[in-house]
Amino acid sequence: MIIGRTLEADVQQQNEHHFLDVSAETSGSDYIHTLTNEGIFAKSDHFHPQNPLTRAQMAKIVVLAFELDGSSNKTFDDVGTDHWAADYINTLVAAGITTGTSDKTYSPNDSINRGQMAVFINRTLDYLEEQPTGGGLEIDDIIID
Repeated sequence: MIIGRTLEADVQQQNEHHFLDVSAETSGSDYIHTLTNEGIFAKSDHFHPQNPLTRAQMAKIVVLAFELDGSSNKTFDDVGTDHWAADYINTLVAAGITTGTSDKTYSPNDSINRGQMAVFINRTLDYLEEQPTGGGLEIDDIIID
């Protein structure tokens, strides 16, 4: 799992298994369980590891994994305000990580491949590098009796 590797997720830490369709033999099972324990994937009975990842799912994963925030006024005709991933998609737009598949569409149900996921992660890492780290002068508290 590219997200787990990028985050250097501690797969040794996980020991709780959540999904009926993810066994120890499932590719990336350690990352799946670790990222579920960290709240990036939702706990449910099935993970559906054979299903392709959608652009909407990718938006949620990237926002949660990298703890992104922010919102955009940009709207897409195919992502209503009541769409489950609308806030995640808007966060990616605000960060400049995505612009959609066209000016008016995001295509939330389209699947993405590993290469496309890598591009989103790379853009996210670039975005995070550009963010201020808090900077400023740090002063320890001085106590005067």
